[in-house]
This record gives sequence, C-alpha cells and structure tokens, in this order.
Amino acid sequence: MIIAAIKFKLYLTNKPSNLKEKRIIVNSLKDKVLKKFNVSIAEVDDYNSLHLTTIGISVVSNEIDFLYKVSSKIYDFFLNYKDISIIDYYCDYLSGF
Repeated sequence: MIIAAIKFKLYLTNKPSNLKEKRIIVNSLKDKVLKKFNVSIAEVDDYNSLHLTTIGISVVSNEIDFLYKVSSKIYDFFLNYKDISIIDYYCDYLSGF
C-alpha cells in the first residue's frame, strides 16, 4: 500500500468578502475535486483568512505510477481552475505499511 499526501496552499482570486462566502467557494472546489478524482480532501489550514486556503488531499493505491498520474492531474486541475492561484504545492509518497 502506498499513500500520496498532497498539500496545496491556494489564493482565492475572486476575493470573497466574508468567511461565509469563502466557505462556499472552498466547499465547491472540494466537491469538484472529490467528484472528479475520488480522493480524500479537506481544508487543513488558513481557516480565518479571507483569501488563502490550504487543502490536504490523500490517495491510496498499490501502484506508484497511478499515484503519480493522479497527483499530476490534480495539480493540473488546480493550475487551470479559474478562481484560484497555487501559492505552494507539496506531495509526498508513503509506503511500507
């Protein structure tokens, strides 16, 4: 079993005016990623910042090549998503469980 642990720090370019609006945007983004890639996803930091969010994603597989492809596709999804900019990206693969 191999686990891909992915973290994105994102800037919301559509500038929400309050935290409720931010939550709507972030939840919509999480739902789209979940539907498209069938991964575990959560907002893991920057809860009280209006324009920043940190998203954590995990994927489990027996094949490292599959995890490379999925993490690359998720990165491309965020890169091409119109309302966000990627500030930071981190991906690590854990094995040996």
